Amino acid sequence: MALHDILSKTVKASVKMQRISARKARLVADLIRYKSATQALVILQNTNKKAAPILLKLLNSAIANATNNKGLNATKLVITKLLVNEGPTLKRFQPHSQGRAYPILKRTSHFYIELSEINYDEELENIMKETKVEEKVEESKPVVKKETKKTTTPKKSTTTKKASTTKKTTTTKKTASKSKGEK
Repeated sequence: MALHDILSKTVKASVKMQRISARKARLVADLIRYKSATQALVILQNTNKKAAPILLKLLNSAIANATNNKGLNATKLVITKLLVNEGPTLKRFQPHSQGRAYPILKRTSHFYIELSEINYDEELENIMKETKVEEKVEESKPVVKKETKKTTTPKKSTTTKKASTTKKTTTTKKTASKSKGEK
């Protein structure tokens, strides 16, 4: 498949200056990224977040662009790119006691979605062809394994470990007695 064919089966939609922080909108965007358009519609309809209706409207717009402008099949569309970027921040002040004013940042976001039509039958055929080629290569070269003898090493005795622990305890007692004498 040529690059021109892939690009001709791609549609875009975007919406800017939405009054939601990009950080909160990305939580919903992560739910639907790389999903099929029909799956994403169901997920967004059942998500109880402020960004869900915004993304739902944007996804419906992208699907409409695909079917009306490019003549693509809506059931074969997949979300290939979904970006949520920060927009300009509105700076306001909240009045507080004794004449003070605390700043408030009202953040905005820009949404960008890209849908591509993927023909699953063609993709499966390509994958099957690739696996058949790999199987033929593996069958032509048999692998011969050499046998090696394993040698066991004797384990160290545990008495040496006990001796080292007793030395540690004696040194701690000496330092404790020195600190008592200094007081």
